[in-house]
Amino acid sequence: MSLLRKYIKELLKEQNVLAMGMCFPFAAKKAEEWFDQHFEARRGRAPKRHPDLNNMDKFKVVHGKVTDQWKKPPKPIVHAWVEMGDLVFDDQTKMTKPDGIPKDVYYDMYQPEVVKEYNAEEVVVNCIMKGEGPWDEGLVGTMKQRDAWMKESQLRDYINSLLAEDLERRQALAKDLESSEGWPMKTGDKHRRSMFDKDLQFPSGKVLKKAFHKHADRAFLNTLTTVHWVDYAGALNKLVKGSSKDEVSTSVYLPGELENTGTGAMGAIGLEIKGHISLLANNMDHIITGGVRDFEGIDPHRTASSGKNKGVKKTYIPSGYARDNAIVVLDKDDWNPVGAEDGITNNEALVDNWKPVAIVTSNEDSYEEEDWLYIEKLSKEYGLEIKSTKGMY
Repeated sequence: MSLLRKYIKELLKEQNVLAMGMCFPFAAKKAEEWFDQHFEARRGRAPKRHPDLNNMDKFKVVHGKVTDQWKKPPKPIVHAWVEMGDLVFDDQTKMTKPDGIPKDVYYDMYQPEVVKEYNAEEVVVNCIMKGEGPWDEGLVGTMKQRDAWMKESQLRDYINSLLAEDLERRQALAKDLESSEGWPMKTGDKHRRSMFDKDLQFPSGKVLKKAFHKHADRAFLNTLTTVHWVDYAGALNKLVKGSSKDEVSTSVYLPGELENTGTGAMGAIGLEIKGHISLLANNMDHIITGGVRDFEGIDPHRTASSGKNKGVKKTYIPSGYARDNAIVVLDKDDWNPVGAEDGITNNEALVDNWKPVAIVTSNEDSYEEEDWLYIEKLSKEYGLEIKSTKGMY
């Protein structure tokens, strides 16, 4: 099914009628990141705004039309992009040019027709009120014409139904969060769409993991490779000798990907484990599951039978989990791990009821002699293979 979806999406891109309009979610996400960096909500006091929050010379989202001059025949399509000073950031070039494209080069190549410009706060507000865009009536009308073209055949209707399956999964998960009494954040506004609360991390984690278990594609999850990374080999010893019932935070890789991808964000020495994935996110910073210290003061009898189940400190309004830029990964089509293109994967999966599979090494020139002694000792003691990657942590 995922291969069929991939083929269909590429076909629709070629026809300049990309069904989900990924440029708009990309631009909205950039605006959200800028907003979060330049705005601070303060309890009981007025929010703190950085002077550059809505400085459109520093950051703006542009909605309009672009024309790829290399397409034959060239034709304009509805599009969204981000301008930060003299650089342009665009969904279609985010992999090849993650640091942006010079504005003059972008404008020469794509001949953009600017229809509307928005500052970061305007984008955040519009996303809450109207969705990720476009919001201009003229651009909406153009996209409706595109949608009418797609409905002209039964085949395209069938294609749309396939592409909608992923959205339906996320919407169903969002609905479960909305209806749960234990979910801490039901509504938001232009200043507050997520929250951080370490005191609610365990009940929040329980609700989110329950919804994840219900809607995730378990067959896909079972194909993934999970590695817990540490910065010194002695930490592996503590992990292996600990309880396999305790949930462990891991970096996650597609089958066969680990060898060439590199390391996780937490170190250059890893333990590959296999177990039950109880939660998977594209970005660890979007769930913030914490560490050992979070269990200090908790009744040990509570964790004796089922292990230490980690929580979720950062939560979003339920509709946030239904967006195209998936926070929680429910299936292959949601897969978009942060940092993978840079060789340091910053996604996160929680894994429980696990067993060690192998010791993973990367950037081995950085190892101390005692690291190798620990690695060889653990490998021999537990019968673990030592796998080497091309990581440059």
